[in-house]
Amino acid sequence: MKIENPTVSVRTLPMNALTETWVVFSHEARRSARSAKTLVLLILYSLASVISGLIFVAASRKAQEGLATLAGGQQIPADDMVKMKMGALSLFFGKEEELLRYLADIPLVVLFFYKFALFFLPLLIALMGFDQISGELSSRSIRYVSLRARRGSLLAGKVIAQAAVLLGLTAVMNLGVFAYAAATTENFAVGAGLAAMARFWLLALVYTSTYLGLTALCSALFRTPIVSLLTSLCALFVFWLLAMLGKFEKLAFLSWATPSHYEDGLVSLEPLQALGAAGAYVLFAAAFLGLAYLALRRRDL
Repeated sequence: MKIENPTVSVRTLPMNALTETWVVFSHEARRSARSAKTLVLLILYSLASVISGLIFVAASRKAQEGLATLAGGQQIPADDMVKMKMGALSLFFGKEEELLRYLADIPLVVLFFYKFALFFLPLLIALMGFDQISGELSSRSIRYVSLRARRGSLLAGKVIAQAAVLLGLTAVMNLGVFAYAAATTENFAVGAGLAAMARFWLLALVYTSTYLGLTALCSALFRTPIVSLLTSLCALFVFWLLAMLGKFEKLAFLSWATPSHYEDGLVSLEPLQALGAAGAYVLFAAAFLGLAYLALRRRDL
């Protein structure tokens, strides 16, 4: 009878990468839901969104009432209303007449929340995710996780969990204020508004993918969470500074290195231009996540 070699041990095969990512994602999602820091940040962002939205809706109604008063109670011609809206929108969306005319048909509250998200979400992402990896590096708890899951799966699960939290939060905020605007504004185009809101919500998520990658990179580079946070905030400031310097003709090339440079392209009516802008954000995110993976892979845990 053949005797098996007792020195040969049976090793359990590791989980596949997708399973590992799902396990990490589930854990991170539950941890985020129980985290006091996450809860406080979400409440603050929600309050800022609701208050800003209510103020914007109230201001819009006052502006409409003021225009009606100036018109002496008569109906303002539709073309004149469109031109006034186009003039206001040109301050935020450039001077392309075809685009402005398209945007003028969209409820202003949708465009307001789009710009609101682009301004505040990068900061919220930095505050929420600065310790997603550095926190575990600091406590050295990541060494136990790394024995059961690949480092790439660990990184992907954490980033996807943060993206899921942002996706749910922005969806709830947009729908809530949109419902209030529809209920309190006369002649509100609900159908067109919902379609536009879905489109601009998705565009905002594409935009913020860059900052999810940037925050993950800063968190993977340092063991101390506060250093990761300060680095993330400094990176946001550098992007802003480069964008400001890029407004000067001789320094215009600097703006190409900033995510905000491609912001106008996202809302373009030209499919190729819109896809190009979305691709730029995906490339930014991929580059940051790739660097984060390399930093995590080379690190001695």
